[in-house]
Amino acid sequence: MSDSKKPRRRRTSLGLVRLGLVRLGLWCAAGWLVTHPPVSVAQADDAAVSPQDEIVADENLAGVWQLKRAVNQGDLVPRQELTGSRVIVRENSIAVRDAEDNERYRCTYTFDHSSTPWKIDMGSKLPGKPPATAKGIYRIKDDRWILCYGLPGAERPEEFHSPEDSSLMLMKMKRPPQVD
Repeated sequence: MSDSKKPRRRRTSLGLVRLGLVRLGLWCAAGWLVTHPPVSVAQADDAAVSPQDEIVADENLAGVWQLKRAVNQGDLVPRQELTGSRVIVRENSIAVRDAEDNERYRCTYTFDHSSTPWKIDMGSKLPGKPPATAKGIYRIKDDRWILCYGLPGAERPEEFHSPEDSSLMLMKMKRPPQVD
């Protein structure tokens, strides 16, 4: 190993759990998610959407998704951190639930399909915290959803990649199989 290479930084499991979408504590949308502890459903519901917020849904997103792979600022999230975690998308919100069915994160979202890749903005309005927005891009093909977003304050990513030492999160999700 050359002297010019710096040692790779390791992130703790606790840090990943706080981040929301991946048990990153949504890790869904993160650095900001790292700073936002899990909230109760009542707190999130009260704070998530104001009456004047326009509610527009992306029908492609609606439903339940299983987390299959996540990269947190260049670090691959261990599979055991993802097992059993679900992302639930409704008309006006995205919620992340862990394997024990605890809600780890909730945000509102808006989307824009006028360009490719599609754009998504995920906002959080938690009691006692300033509003935060994570800007991202996403793609849905068949039963797969790929989401890449920057931590609040970061620029919107241009490609589906989460390099080391970036402020980007990358998640790959899949719809669970239908049960007849």
